[in-house]
Amino acid sequence: MTALLLGGSAAAQSPGTLLVGGFVQWTHFDSKWNLDTGFGNSIGYGGRVGAFIAPNWNVEADGEYTPAKSLAGSRFVGSFANAPGGDVKASAFAARLVYSFPLGNLPSIHIGAGGVLENFRGSTDTGAGTYQFGVNGLAGFNLGFSGVSLRVDGLVNYLPSNGGKFDFGAQAGLQLSPDLRNLFGGGATSNPIMYAPYVWWDEMTAPLPGTVELGGFVQWSHFDDNAGVAGAIPKNGIGYGGRLGVFLSDPKWEIEGDGYYSPQTNRATTGGLFSVAARPTDVNAHAFAARLNYNFPIGNFIGGRQSQFIIGAGGTRTSYKFKGGTGPGNIADSYTYNFGVSGLAGIRLGIANRTALRVDGVVDYMPNHKPSANLNFHVRGGLSFLIGGARPEVMCTYAGLESIPASS
Repeated sequence: MTALLLGGSAAAQSPGTLLVGGFVQWTHFDSKWNLDTGFGNSIGYGGRVGAFIAPNWNVEADGEYTPAKSLAGSRFVGSFANAPGGDVKASAFAARLVYSFPLGNLPSIHIGAGGVLENFRGSTDTGAGTYQFGVNGLAGFNLGFSGVSLRVDGLVNYLPSNGGKFDFGAQAGLQLSPDLRNLFGGGATSNPIMYAPYVWWDEMTAPLPGTVELGGFVQWSHFDDNAGVAGAIPKNGIGYGGRLGVFLSDPKWEIEGDGYYSPQTNRATTGGLFSVAARPTDVNAHAFAARLNYNFPIGNFIGGRQSQFIIGAGGTRTSYKFKGGTGPGNIADSYTYNFGVSGLAGIRLGIANRTALRVDGVVDYMPNHKPSANLNFHVRGGLSFLIGGARPEVMCTYAGLESIPASS
């Protein structure tokens, strides 16, 4: 029976192990949102992806959507663009660091903390919306059965702006750890039975299972002619951002998340329903993306350090916030957002120990953007630092002692 309880096993938590899951979520929204908190208006669904970076430690990101509703007789955010008691699209995206308590073959108990972005908007494209950033905390357990785990969590989000809000809830769903190398026909990844003592920063020539890539970049963006809204389109220009990735059990594969912020002026002088005074003066773009990358080793150029050509694909959320403008019809401090797909191609050039120059081209495509699909291009460059990673323990070579570390 205990063989079935794999949620806390060492094998399930090896550095580089990929975590993928889906869940149903119940959320109790803070009363300051003026949402109907009836059970039927508080149920949503979502998914998560993550990876172990060290024994018992993993990073993960999740996103969820809840079809909510305003309180009877109230308009969401007080806007006449939203119907009284109307539907509200509520979504949240969180990223966190999680610690799983080592309990042998018992169900794994974990706690985690990180950041969260909550989004709300009316049910129509013209409905007013808002978003807030905050902090997220989580506690729960995994109960594993033959490689698939039941995962149950309680969570709380604190959003400090505009008087502060506490949203809390519960998630329940399934989680598994697919072997990408095996799925794509490369054979099962051979995880080492034992690891050497974990070191976050030592001499390393190539990424290892569980290595964390942490970096920042400067970016130039070419925004589509229909980015933003009619009459409020961001100029092409410079922005900045950051990334975090984890190399998987087969370190040619990496999961990665990044975000950018690009504050631009409004290049549109006509269009839309704006008067001259009401037209926004600035359109600030930002986006978050999550991708699965494949790294092609291309040689050891500088000091024997491996460089890689990178291709990746995943999803993105791109938003535009409008600033400036006065008088009737202005939309200052409002925003719009859409989901889409993101592709990346680039190079990671090792230039020093655990340090790489990274240059990427990125394309983001939002098919549901109104009035038509939105296609943006970005070129970015920056530094990445490669932290940690699991090295297999050197084992004894004497007959009969092969299972004992050579350092013993």
